[in-house]
Amino acid sequence: MLRKAIVFLAALGSFQAAWAVRVLEQVESSFEIPLALANLPLGGVGDVSFKTCDKCNVQSRLLTQSTRFFLSGHEVTAQAFIEAAADARKLETAKSHSLLMIYVDKKTLNVNRAALMRPTH
Repeated sequence: MLRKAIVFLAALGSFQAAWAVRVLEQVESSFEIPLALANLPLGGVGDVSFKTCDKCNVQSRLLTQSTRFFLSGHEVTAQAFIEAAADARKLETAKSHSLLMIYVDKKTLNVNRAALMRPTH
């Protein structure tokens, strides 16, 4: 009986150790914006300004040389990204369908990644 109690207490001790608390720090914030509500810099480096809703204030974040750009999940150059965004704007009708996702470093407020998702018809 004593042996069963010791085994039970040992198991209980290891089970409780598995429930250790760990604080995760959020290092990025993200925004999903209709492309129509964002203004991208021409060269791919500079301020991207956007509104998260029609009535929201304009926010601005910096695209830097280290910002990574993605089109439909594939990494591309900044120039290819800017050109694709311009082409998507031209193709859009009254309703905006393309989405711009930006992932911003919480400390520097610079954009780490920018992604453009265009609808497939």
